[in-house]
Amino acid sequence: MNTEIERDLELVDRHMPPDASSVVPGFDVSPWPDRIKILFIAVNDGTGQLALDEEHRAIRKTLARRRDRFEFEPLLAARVDELGEELRDHAPHIVHFAGHGTTAGELLFNDGNGALSRVSADAFGSLLRALGGNTRLVVLNACFSREQARAVCDSTGLAIGMCRQISDRAAIAFSRALYGAIADSRSVLEAVRIAQAEIKVIGALGDAMVPELFVRSGVDASRLCLPRVAARTQRRSLLWKLVRHIVVPSALIALLIMAAGARWYRTAGGDDFAVKVKFVDEARQPVKLSGNARLETETYTPTVLVESSDMALFEQVPHRLNGSDAGFTVDSRAFRIASPARRYQLQASGIIYLELRAVVTVTSGTVSFAGERLPGGRISLAGRDCSGDIRNGYFEIPCADVKLPVKVQVHEPDSYGRRICTREFVLQEQTSNELVLGACPSSTPPPPPSCPRSPEELIRSEAAFAQHQDLGSLVALFAPGATIRDVLNDTRQPPRERYRAEFARHRFLTASHADIQCEATGPRILLCTSSSAGTFDDGHGYSNPPRSDHWVVERQGTCWRIRSLAINAAGKSFNQAEETAP
Repeated sequence: MNTEIERDLELVDRHMPPDASSVVPGFDVSPWPDRIKILFIAVNDGTGQLALDEEHRAIRKTLARRRDRFEFEPLLAARVDELGEELRDHAPHIVHFAGHGTTAGELLFNDGNGALSRVSADAFGSLLRALGGNTRLVVLNACFSREQARAVCDSTGLAIGMCRQISDRAAIAFSRALYGAIADSRSVLEAVRIAQAEIKVIGALGDAMVPELFVRSGVDASRLCLPRVAARTQRRSLLWKLVRHIVVPSALIALLIMAAGARWYRTAGGDDFAVKVKFVDEARQPVKLSGNARLETETYTPTVLVESSDMALFEQVPHRLNGSDAGFTVDSRAFRIASPARRYQLQASGIIYLELRAVVTVTSGTVSFAGERLPGGRISLAGRDCSGDIRNGYFEIPCADVKLPVKVQVHEPDSYGRRICTREFVLQEQTSNELVLGACPSSTPPPPPSCPRSPEELIRSEAAFAQHQDLGSLVALFAPGATIRDVLNDTRQPPRERYRAEFARHRFLTASHADIQCEATGPRILLCTSSSAGTFDDGHGYSNPPRSDHWVVERQGTCWRIRSLAINAAGKSFNQAEETAP
């Protein structure tokens, strides 16, 4: 190990999260078995935003040198309705999720109808716990998966998550180094440190501390590792004697018989075969694609999924197809292409290079604002009559003959009411563009997060944070599991969903609470009422009557938190559900 990596490991060690070292000596998870099964779950949205095929290839290549100790099971384009069945059938020791995460603490899976379905961390952890204790480690290689990993580690003992967005290059380097270290009999704790240092070595310094290891209390991550080779020498010596005196002679005899009378046996095996495709548009810019790639011969037609790549890897192409003619076809949302009329000769363990042109060129990427994907809107190319919709943060602009770089403009529906000042961008790539809208500067900074020391301060803090659209601080005022009930239409929503919908409709220029009255129902529980007033950015004002908001608040240590909130409840009394809210 060189000096630079040693320095990086020391730096990473000083910044390891407390969860990774706060363990109880003497209590440990079960050791790794003789053969570790890894379930690689990949979920993309069809636009090729993540280089999942590159990550899949990097892990598979890293584990190839220890085929006797690892079993690698890929689950590509994972569907939410098949998740439980796959986990039950494979019973993996390591679950590796590569895909999208949301800031709300959810993982995204395909729903089988072309859309994405959200799975909460609690639900994912409950599924792992219900299926038994076989899983030792969960790796969530998805943006904003820190809280998911924290919740899942209660079920598995160890989990790795990302505290924010991470680049594809850093995510792939982390996975490759992590499994390489585990294969070298390093402990999980050492493997995470080495993988974090690897991110720094490749130059992605800003992403080195994004992956975090979470450890359940009583589990020692420094003791979970593969047995080293030296500990198995005696057993392997006995095994080698058995192989040398019995297995090898028997195998030689069988091969001689088969070579004499069954020449087809040699051709029944297979090897990897790849199609390297150079996609070009009229400007001769290379373009990656996502979709299904199909190899066509007279007797063999395999199909593989390609995720944001120009390489289609077909595993185990039979040797008997060497020299056969084959065609190549790709079906995707961005391209619909096929190899020219002439066909190509296959050579197992080889690569053929094709230069193909797309029928339709699509410029794609993501759009976000204030840390969240933009739910809707339009995006257009400057100077061209080409535009596309923004759906759930992703955009596609179908337009032929696009010359890069190109300027685009984002158009958001006025109904959202967000104060966005940065809307124009210059795209340097055909795909995987990440556009971040800029907010207009505010003359009054939002108030800092606080620990309300009284019920009155807690209720007034809600109005202050709502005035500045400080969603994170608003949610922090509520206890876990709290809900907001709208008495007017008898609906309940989690605080995050309720305030997000409010901010999408309008902006609070002023907001306040008055006539706050509280009465105790227990040593730590108070029932409070208040009225609210303020103005919106559209010039309209509002003034609710006294006792229009019902609060159930609870003292947690020295701070107060909201257990439930009922709005539009003027003249109503607290009902049993509100008084017993969790």
